[in-house]
Amino acid sequence: MEIYSIDDDRSSREFIRTLFTRAGDNVHSFSNPFEMYLALQEKIPDVIIVDYDFRAYRLPRGAFECLGKLKSKIILMSGYDWSFIYQDLDRRNISLPKNLEFIQKGSLNMMNRLTGLTKEKIHA
Repeated sequence: MEIYSIDDDRSSREFIRTLFTRAGDNVHSFSNPFEMYLALQEKIPDVIIVDYDFRAYRLPRGAFECLGKLKSKIILMSGYDWSFIYQDLDRRNISLPKNLEFIQKGSLNMMNRLTGLTKEKIHA
């Protein structure tokens, strides 16, 4: 599986890379949206894991709409509660793509879901 991961936090990028690399996946990590945008010009991955952090950077306007047009599975991760993210997106008049799944960072659900992705690949 080809995975792109974008997160401003280095340890989070390394965690994602280690988890999926051990499962045999090819992982490319990016520290900002512009690096990932350039990589998307070359190759479309199977999964894109996006950190949603209000303090580090804001995804460019139209980013979710563009991601929604890809056939990739989009996973939005954040340490913020989903309701807080929804309010921020709603305030900015941004709608989320249908191919998006939300995982809260630091939760048990995060580990279960991410390891579940590696199992889905194995059983596919």
